[in-house]
Amino acid sequence: MARPRLNIYLDDPTLQEKIKIAAARRHMSLSAYALLALRRQLAADGLLPAA
Repeated sequence: MARPRLNIYLDDPTLQEKIKIAAARRHMSLSAYALLALRRQLAADGLLPAA
């Protein structure tokens, strides 16, 4: 079964490079880093339990 996907379009080319650097510093893939950031924001917004 295929996993659900989410495409993110960036309006700033330097933002993509900063995200790549941040993910690499944590030894994470871009997908894993983005998912972590989204989960943290959803928890901060009260939509997911805090980890």
